[in-house]
Amino acid sequence: MRRRALLLAAPLAAPLSLRAQDVAEWPSRPLRLVVPYLAGGILDAIARLIAEPLQRHLGTTQPMVVENRAGAGGNIGTAVVARARGDAHTVLVGNSGPLSINPALARSLPFDPQRDFQPVVLAATTPLVLTVPAASPHRDLAGFLGWARAQRQAVPYGTPGVGTPQHMATELLRLRAGFEAVQVPYGGSAPVVTALLAGDIAFAIENQALVLGQVRAGALRALAVTTPGRSAELPEVPSMQEAGQAGYAVRGWYGLLLPAGVPAAIVQRLNAAAREALREPAVAARLASFGSPYVAGSAEEFAALIAEDVARWRDVAQRANITLE
Repeated sequence: MRRRALLLAAPLAAPLSLRAQDVAEWPSRPLRLVVPYLAGGILDAIARLIAEPLQRHLGTTQPMVVENRAGAGGNIGTAVVARARGDAHTVLVGNSGPLSINPALARSLPFDPQRDFQPVVLAATTPLVLTVPAASPHRDLAGFLGWARAQRQAVPYGTPGVGTPQHMATELLRLRAGFEAVQVPYGGSAPVVTALLAGDIAFAIENQALVLGQVRAGALRALAVTTPGRSAELPEVPSMQEAGQAGYAVRGWYGLLLPAGVPAAIVQRLNAAAREALREPAVAARLASFGSPYVAGSAEEFAALIAEDVARWRDVAQRANITLE
């Protein structure tokens, strides 16, 4: 019985021993940067972009190892880090899908974003853009919304799938602006852009990086960006708020998180090193090409952003009756 009690207590004892560790000796082994998606996406690009400067600003010879753990819309890799409670050498390179949208939609998840993680720093935010085909008669958001409200049938719009940021951003606009729309899920953003170009759908709210080239070429027309202010890459396009949707602001976001149970001093040290890494000119320029300004702040500010997003998407999911099995 005593042996069994000790075994049961072991997982709880690990974080306690770590809290006694001298923070100056951390990291004492390689840091795993867990990316919950396949290589090649924006989150993977961010992880690989900051790995070397992060190592330098931590002042360590320990390498930063990017580990792709894809599956289930980012939930598998996110859960890997959630289960590593107290492990200061496992870092999640996380994003808004698994950490703020999925908790609002799924009946059950293998993690709780506000209980199982310690947010460290917001690394980047990216705008979405409400885009219509070039042949569309709509020239501004007000005209488009007036047309949408007047339609007898639901307006078709494209998304990469149910519960994606694009889907939720569109449902938020639909609820606020008061028009009927029907989602056409394509299973990816590239097919959404193809459908827009072909005129198969009336509009889409898509990642700026994916529609920017077509907008600049005149094949698509951007009516509004979802960020609070205008995008540096599309300075002529108003934000939703400027275009009449006061209070509407949606950003895709990406950041670093540690598992719960890691000492606060290590969270603060990683935050400081990451902020310096993200400020380096080459890193900042690359993030700017994704549509992201410098946004790194405190761990507390990042935690507040996650909590605010979860509450907002839970409200949208309930009002629009959106669920994930």
